[in-house]
Amino acid sequence: MILLTGASGFIGKHLLSSLISNFGIENVVSFTSKPIPGYKYILHENFNIVDHNFSNIEFEKIEIIIHAGAFTPKNNIESNNINLNNSNIYNTEKLLNFPFPNLKKFIYLSTLDVYGDDKIVSEDTTELPVSLYGYSKLYSEKMVFFWGKEKNITTQILRIGHVYGPGEEAYQKIIPSTILKVLKGEKISIWGSGKELRAYIHVCDVVQAITNSIKLETDVGVINITGEYSISINDLVTKIISFSDNDILTEHLGTN
Repeated sequence: MILLTGASGFIGKHLLSSLISNFGIENVVSFTSKPIPGYKYILHENFNIVDHNFSNIEFEKIEIIIHAGAFTPKNNIESNNINLNNSNIYNTEKLLNFPFPNLKKFIYLSTLDVYGDDKIVSEDTTELPVSLYGYSKLYSEKMVFFWGKEKNITTQILRIGHVYGPGEEAYQKIIPSTILKVLKGEKISIWGSGKELRAYIHVCDVVQAITNSIKLETDVGVINITGEYSISINDLVTKIISFSDNDILTEHLGTN
């Protein structure tokens, strides 16, 4: 049985559907703060279980955990909020301390934000976060890795890149925000020079990569999940504007 955290999130919703399609609804259970009608789930509040209807027998069936649940900042201010970002560490620790006697594999979804401001990154790039969010995910990675070594449980760290697709609009990201402004005919603000490169990847491709990682029999080290081709923020905005007949103005903020 597979336990999925964060099933109500942007990636989590798509991942839940994929897991059920691949492994059957009877073999997937969500660890969630909100009821998900029609699916198996365990209710929790800040990763403290409040639903005690899920028996110990069911816990014994769980062999794989995919930890997708986490605080994800919606803007730069939230990316350095102490309490919000600390929750990523505390909640991961709580999950690692739950009794899963037959657990064989723990997959942790991390972020490229652990690398910092490098223009081009690979799995060999030095981790140097520039935000508390990046540090919280990096520390959680290390917890998972050393916990797995101690418990003799296979762990897999997946660092997720810049994802787009249905549901992304809840996070005030550049693609849905720009599309909305174009539809409204509003000026588009770009923070910084706009020359930063992003390798965007569709959420369905991310979900496929996560699902494929379940089949890995050993920890192969950190895997970055990102798009193959990169584009600057300026070119991305220009491309989105090109699909509209509106005369849209752009401005750069924070460049002085």
